[in-house]
Amino acid sequence: MAKFCVVPSEMVHQLPAEVTLPQGALCEPLSCILRGWENLNNPSLDSRILILGAGIIGVLWSAIFHHKGYRKVTVSEPAEGRRNRIAALGLGYQAVHPDELKANISEENIRETGYDVIVDCSGFPPAIEQAFSWLRSGATFVQFGCCPPKEKISISPFEIFSKELKIVGCLINPFTMVNTVEGLARGMAGSYLKDFSRLGIKMFRLQEYQEAIAQLKKGEISKAMFEF
Repeated sequence: MAKFCVVPSEMVHQLPAEVTLPQGALCEPLSCILRGWENLNNPSLDSRILILGAGIIGVLWSAIFHHKGYRKVTVSEPAEGRRNRIAALGLGYQAVHPDELKANISEENIRETGYDVIVDCSGFPPAIEQAFSWLRSGATFVQFGCCPPKEKISISPFEIFSKELKIVGCLINPFTMVNTVEGLARGMAGSYLKDFSRLGIKMFRLQEYQEAIAQLKKGEISKAMFEF
């Protein structure tokens, strides 16, 4: 393993004193989420929000929404362990199986049960296609999850037209790392990022890499970090 790494100085960001090195390791995914947040363009605080997927990205999106004052947030996740992880965050957000959402939402009651913002963190085309019909009029769909390049979904152009829907994409983290390190991570370090176990993050020694991979595959943790 190399002891040194040479990179352009503009790519290096010093962590504030409030941010630990393990927390700093989350700045890259947080900066990608911040890009998605900026593209979302500050929805109203009373918006009904749905997050698709409760892996580490869905967990971090949940934390950021709460950090910014949003309380009407639901997380759709088929895996029970991941739903329990959302509950363990203590944000007051509801985590439900997608089949439950499907059973409760229809065209007739979309105004009451639909969502103003849906953020896909799953990258799973069938889930994306299904959730598109859960958007209220004037809603925004954020495609954050990375789908296989050749996958396609079917959506209704008339629905986009009649509901005045917006579809927003976001690719990694252009120009957001500074604001993440100096703002978002610093602001969340003492609260949402303080207890890694609540986020489903577990620390391992490097020689424990096989156990780390096994726990990730079983869904027991959302992210593995290695300490040296």
